[in-house]
Amino acid sequence: MSQISLFKDMPKYIMDTCSFSELKYRYSEDVFEGIWRHILNEIEKGTIMSCEEVYEELKNQDDEFLKKIDNYRYMFIDINDEIQSEIINILREHENILDLKKKKSGADPFVIATAKVYKCTVVTEESRTNSEKREKIPNVCDAYGIKCITFLEMLRELNIKV
Repeated sequence: MSQISLFKDMPKYIMDTCSFSELKYRYSEDVFEGIWRHILNEIEKGTIMSCEEVYEELKNQDDEFLKKIDNYRYMFIDINDEIQSEIINILREHENILDLKKKKSGADPFVIATAKVYKCTVVTEESRTNSEKREKIPNVCDAYGIKCITFLEMLRELNIKV
C-alpha cells in the first residue's frame, strides 16, 4: 500500500519549506488559531502534503515548530522511483534550480518532482526571476505546466478564513 493511499483525499498541494516558515512566522498559532486548525485538518485529510527533503530542511531549524510538525510526519512523502526519475529530469533540464553554495534550496527539485508526479499545486513564497544564473521554483513549475501559488493564495483557494 502506498503512502498516499492512507489519506481520505489525494494531495492537492505540495508545500515548500519557505511556506512552512510563512505559516510559522506570519500566521503564528497564538494569533491565527483558526487558520492552524484548518491547515492541520487539511494535512490530516491528505490535501496538503510535502516531501521528505522539506522535512530535512525543517529539521535543521530545530525548534518548537518542528515538534508540532512531527505530529504530522506522515505528510512528508517519501521519494519513490517515479519521483526520483522526475528529479533527474528536472536537474538535467534546470540545473540552476540548485544553489550548491547554499544548502537552503536543496529541496526545490524534490518539491517540484513530487508535485509533478501527484499532479499537485506547488505552494512556495519564492518569486519568479529573470536571472539565468538561478532559476526559482515558479520558473521551473511554469516550464512543466505545474500550478505554483503562495501560502496566502492556498488559504484563499481552500476558503480558509479566521
